[in-house]
Amino acid sequence: MRVLERLWGRYDRRRPRSYRLYVRLPTEFPDRSLLGAVSPIVDEITRACDGRVDVYGTADGLVVTADAVPAESFDESTFEACLEDVEALYEGTYALAVVKKWGTGERLPCRSYVAVPVKPLFPRAAAEPVDTVPAGPTDR
Repeated sequence: MRVLERLWGRYDRRRPRSYRLYVRLPTEFPDRSLLGAVSPIVDEITRACDGRVDVYGTADGLVVTADAVPAESFDESTFEACLEDVEALYEGTYALAVVKKWGTGERLPCRSYVAVPVKPLFPRAAAEPVDTVPAGPTDR
């Protein structure tokens, strides 16, 4: 019986029964001009999840989470468009890291999204090229 459950689980995973998501939206902008642009993105995510989201503030931004949104209530194309808006909003300062993961929620297939804008470790383009001195042979 376990073999049949496992095979059915593999077949049934192509259609998630619910969605979970975690989206972090930093509000640290150098000139504070984009603070109003975060609110429409939160509204769009709320519409994509049929209003089943929790929004709370942290020390450096907002977090939007949703647990077990039924597949019938979740609009995946709208949510993907919201992620593109988040990526466009933070284009110059952050890079958007998105993780999509399959899991189980109450023994049913569940699709999870984690989207977090992260600051790049290195700048994308250097302002001025750095002059380097070629290393010559050393005397020993």
